[in-house]
Amino acid sequence: MSVVVNSTLNDSLRDYWQQTPLSYLVVAGAAVLLSLSTAFKFPFSGDSKIYYPPGLQIVHAWKFFTKRYDFLNDTFRQTHKKFFEFYVNQYRVVAIRGENQRKIFYTEKTLSMFQGHQFLVGAAPSLKDINVMEDRSEDFHAAFFKRLLVVQHKDRVTTMIPALFGHIDRHFKALGREGSFDPFKETHDIIFEMTARLAACRELAEDKQAIRKLIDIYLDLEHGVTAGSILFPWFPSPSRKAKANATAALYGFLNSYVELRRKDPVTSTDTIDVFIAEGCNNPTIVAVIMNIVFAGVINTGVNVSWALVHLGFNPEWKEKVIVELKSLFAEHAISHATDPLHIQLSSIPLNAWETKTPVLEGVIRETLRLTMTDAPSRRIMSDELVLDGVVVKKGQFITYSQAEVHLNPAIYPKPYTFDPDRYRRGREEDKKEAFCYLAWGAGRHPCAGIKLAKLEMKMVLAMLLLGYDYHVVDENGNYPASAPRVDRNDCHQPRPITQDRVYIEFKRVVE
Repeated sequence: MSVVVNSTLNDSLRDYWQQTPLSYLVVAGAAVLLSLSTAFKFPFSGDSKIYYPPGLQIVHAWKFFTKRYDFLNDTFRQTHKKFFEFYVNQYRVVAIRGENQRKIFYTEKTLSMFQGHQFLVGAAPSLKDINVMEDRSEDFHAAFFKRLLVVQHKDRVTTMIPALFGHIDRHFKALGREGSFDPFKETHDIIFEMTARLAACRELAEDKQAIRKLIDIYLDLEHGVTAGSILFPWFPSPSRKAKANATAALYGFLNSYVELRRKDPVTSTDTIDVFIAEGCNNPTIVAVIMNIVFAGVINTGVNVSWALVHLGFNPEWKEKVIVELKSLFAEHAISHATDPLHIQLSSIPLNAWETKTPVLEGVIRETLRLTMTDAPSRRIMSDELVLDGVVVKKGQFITYSQAEVHLNPAIYPKPYTFDPDRYRRGREEDKKEAFCYLAWGAGRHPCAGIKLAKLEMKMVLAMLLLGYDYHVVDENGNYPASAPRVDRNDCHQPRPITQDRVYIEFKRVVE
């Protein structure tokens, strides 16, 4: 049998090997040869309803982790069937499509979102990687959601709004009265800072150097998750070592702030103090903080950046949002007119931010539809799951590409066009089928932090739209002819593709 070796795999392995010591190369070469030699020995189901893409399983798995969007969409274009299967190591993965399969994916109670995400994404930090254990007397996921409710409790968030607006004000004023910035860095960084303030303590969030260090650690974590580290988890690769080092650094860094708060005789309402009062040990507190920051930043930061860019390319919608914000400001702000903008905005009640901004809601909703086209995964926890006659057994995985609905012209006409009006009453394109809007999760798996994420996005956009004039420009300072294209193969933070990078040219108009 002749084998055409995939060029993407070759390029990735070549770059990897050029940076790897000789001792690793020998073991890595043996691992790859072993994988290739067993590539055709997997127990395929033989079901006629399933498409079996030709080629090596190691190549399919590599594509799944490096170019997931392209792999799933290109493979489904090769067949009329609703399913195709491939293997990641010894685990069978069934890719699905269609409304019926989608409904089961989001509603079946025997599917584990956590195990699907942990195995097929793997970027979230885990203290198990450094042999540190949280409180074993409680279920981690149940305890995490319980503590997340504490972090985003309405009364607590209300008291935090002035501090959060203060963070936004200081961050963007530090950029000067006018100039340009990379939205996919600066808005990401301020969301990071705000989330750290909500999830940890004031001492951390108000220390710019500490926040920069924390951001860098999370970037190291992201870079430590590669196709190689997932496909060869037993191999001591540089990326695997980098992730473990970053996790250890993250634990030590956050633990120092937990210790700082434990030793302070004056308690505060900050999250760390609340968890200390509950009797939580340090590993438990650190685990909650690092997972809240990871979950809160990975999507919120990149999506507020995209919202800013989309509004820059759609001046009519930008103006509609500004008009709405001015109306919100006039009706609900209760501070003095001479106060700085961030002080006046912080006097607007939380309920008004959540319920009185329908235009901004539509902008955020449309931004996420255009951006969120990844493929979440689930693991089967029951004996088996039957999907339209196709059997998926316990321990196996299913994956579903959100692009099937979010970029489907039959559901969203002109799907690549930014049009927040899609969701207004009477049009409601997002209700044409079951679960055809998935950016905030759906069914049994909604986003637990949706209110907090929306609030952070609205606050950042309000400060920039009311406090600054801005335009979107390219690296040469010219106005681009069209909006940048999304790098849909980036599973973590889908920024613009490299050749479409844009910047925000700004001038502050309100103090």
